[in-house]
Amino acid sequence: MRVLSLDYGSKKVGVATGDSDLKISFPRDVIVNEGMDLLLKKVKSLLSEYGCEMVVVGLPLNVGGDDNPILNDVKRFVSLLTENGVKVELFDETLSSFEADALMKDALEKNGRNELKRDAFAALVILQRFFEKSF
Repeated sequence: MRVLSLDYGSKKVGVATGDSDLKISFPRDVIVNEGMDLLLKKVKSLLSEYGCEMVVVGLPLNVGGDDNPILNDVKRFVSLLTENGVKVELFDETLSSFEADALMKDALEKNGRNELKRDAFAALVILQRFFEKSF
């Protein structure tokens, strides 16, 4: 199954895609978060573009508990996705940015490419962890 992963942020959202059968994922893009309605349209477009059947959204559990504003935004966005017929799984994103930094450093050293984005790699980490635990 093809899966889209999102590392939700109030300003930017990292995007990765992967295949659950192969358990492999790829960083794709970082999109600007211009509000939940526009983000919903973009995610639905990406689902179609990449042929994905579901979305895995990183859940920021490690900061601030239930008073964490990003956690509350993620929950609202996930509700919006599900209300619009998108199959969604939540997955703990704890320390995904740190792991993304290490992956980016390695990729930059190997490829010499500067266009790689941290948020897209964080989405990749979330998806890779989801595959390892769920499939």
